[in-house]
Amino acid sequence: MTGRTREQWQRRGVAAAGVVSLALAVMSCADVGTGPEDVASVEFAPLDVPSVVLGDTLRDATGAIARIGVIVRNAKGDVITGVPVRYLYAEFARDSALAIDSVTGLVRALRAAKPATGEGNVIAQIGGALQILRPLVVTTRPDSIVAVSTTTPLLNVAATESASNRSEPLQVRVRHVEPASNATPVTVTEVNAWTVRFEVVQPANASNDTTALAWLVNDNGRASVTDTTDASGTAGRRVRIRASLLPMDTTTSEIRVRATTTYRGRPVTGSPVTLLLNVRRAR
Repeated sequence: MTGRTREQWQRRGVAAAGVVSLALAVMSCADVGTGPEDVASVEFAPLDVPSVVLGDTLRDATGAIARIGVIVRNAKGDVITGVPVRYLYAEFARDSALAIDSVTGLVRALRAAKPATGEGNVIAQIGGALQILRPLVVTTRPDSIVAVSTTTPLLNVAATESASNRSEPLQVRVRHVEPASNATPVTVTEVNAWTVRFEVVQPANASNDTTALAWLVNDNGRASVTDTTDASGTAGRRVRIRASLLPMDTTTSEIRVRATTTYRGRPVTGSPVTLLLNVRRAR
């Protein structure tokens, strides 16, 4: 089971923004301005990584410090800049997992969030009543990555160009390994909601060109090269095969996929991981 895709995390973050737009739409015209600087809808800006590491600040895919932010639009859908926004942690009355700078949107994870998912909600507020929420996961520090299985079961490819010509997920697991001490043995925990990037390296397809022999897709069959880990630390992508580019006989062809993940811009131990898939035309 793979984690949520980056697109799914983004949809979760903007779902409340759609509610805000509807709520504004049902107000009277006197309440909703139609001028170029009047706020009509608000959504959270996309995040590269939908989690923040315990003891660290929110970061982007390069490892640089990131901040939460919003996109504000007027009734015509044009982006409005300079609108005062305030940020806060929705669960502050229950726990102190996150500290958020109310002006800049800088987030730091102070401790694990209370729910079993480790997930808390960040609020962006405009004015006295308009606010939206997005989830953030407090996760453990990623320091290693391993293959769930280095070889995926053989894929027998139909001769026709069919969406069924795709593999089972090629999966990796992102982990945190705590060294042994005098009192405790080595402990391994899974890293939730962390971004992993996949690439077909044999035959080379760095751009994930969907006209090539092999490219990467998500569980819905859409071209995708990134996944976020689920609660078990697992992320994966499927390989889609273009049947017309396979050898005409039943020769087995080897597809190699590389999975990488980083923390603070540096590859973690074990990254990259090479995953293998053998494919052939069905008899």
